[in-house]
Amino acid sequence: MYRFGYYDEICATVQMAACPLLGDSQVGYEPTCYARNIEVRNALIFQMATLIIDIIALFMTIIMIIHVRSKYTAVGRKEMVLVFYIYFLMIILDFITISGIIPISSVVYPYFVAGYLGLTTAMCWCLMLNGIVGFQWTEDGTAASLWTFRLTSLLIFGLMYFVSIATFKEVKGFSKAHPLGLFIMYFIFNPLFLLIYVVLQVVVVVNT
Repeated sequence: MYRFGYYDEICATVQMAACPLLGDSQVGYEPTCYARNIEVRNALIFQMATLIIDIIALFMTIIMIIHVRSKYTAVGRKEMVLVFYIYFLMIILDFITISGIIPISSVVYPYFVAGYLGLTTAMCWCLMLNGIVGFQWTEDGTAASLWTFRLTSLLIFGLMYFVSIATFKEVKGFSKAHPLGLFIMYFIFNPLFLLIYVVLQVVVVVNT
């Protein structure tokens, strides 16, 4: 049964990079069903299916960046490219953490996972801001618009990064066993940002 603020049932169902860093035990949460690992030159490659999807996503993101950058008259072109840049970096970190390239036992593993989580929230935030661009709150493509996107996305990234590291290291007020702050940021705010973006896009389309 899923419980608010807890990762146990979620991690039992889905393999997530943060799962080994959460929970009461030293090994964290483990999924009940594993994807088959592949051995390449005495090295184990984990989550091969996910890695294939990540590789495809990287190529598709590059294509989308080139495509968006070529649309010189599109509204919010530069702002949307920023979303794809963040997504590109997010996929790279997902590839590194989920594949075992950086072992779970490594001292730097929590920092890469925190970076991935931070980029995920920053991307959702940046996408939500793109939904506002269509309302012409400021001239798109200008320094004011772009720096608003960059600075606020950096702020959101830093906030999520701090919450992640504080949870993994159990800084005072944060707990790996009950990662409420991390849960709210990842499973409440991220979907909320995406929902707001969808609603704003629907409003723009209906009113044009």
